[in-house]
Amino acid sequence: MPRPRVHSDATILTAARAEFAANGFSAASMEHIAASAGTTKPTVYARFGDKESLYERTIRERARALLKHLFASYDEAAQLSVHKMIDTATRAYLEFFAEQPEDFDLLFYPDRSRPATELADQVLDAIINGITELVEQVLARSDRHAPLTARLIAAMMVGAAHNTLRQISHDPNLDRNHAAQLTTSFCLAAMKGLDPHLIDEHKLIHRSAAARKKRKPSDGS
Repeated sequence: MPRPRVHSDATILTAARAEFAANGFSAASMEHIAASAGTTKPTVYARFGDKESLYERTIRERARALLKHLFASYDEAAQLSVHKMIDTATRAYLEFFAEQPEDFDLLFYPDRSRPATELADQVLDAIINGITELVEQVLARSDRHAPLTARLIAAMMVGAAHNTLRQISHDPNLDRNHAAQLTTSFCLAAMKGLDPHLIDEHKLIHRSAAARKKRKPSDGS
């Protein structure tokens, strides 16, 4: 019968999460990770491979946790009023990192391996996809169907929430609840103030085609 592992993978991943969040990818120490997990560096290498592999495993687990949390809130928000929908989605993003503050730097710290950078982009794209569905539902309430415009609006809203979080994650003087209220108010005002003509994709596509035709050089030029 094989002997049970004294140090679980979860223990090592927790130590790796703290080390990578605090120091970034390049400066993180496998020796520190092993010591924090109460094991040895050879054991960490045997379980997870090199530092880049451990880093990718760590951030993938945290990315899955984030998306699971967010999409549960999006399902809840789908049938709410526009104000409550925006507030629910915004708070879900801010509150996840309030409970797991090290995860923001872990996922979005500028010092990352290339695969980790690509994963962070995939996470933001997935979040934008989720918000796009909510925006489409809001537009459908007024009989509008504009999937391309909905995605642009969603990207703007995610950008507002993400950069708000970036500020409050690095400035302890900023109040998280006030930031959530302000972000919700900002996004709601933006939604209410949208020019209806900019939502009509048929007109936008027609204008874009006309502009391209105008810029196209004639055969005789």
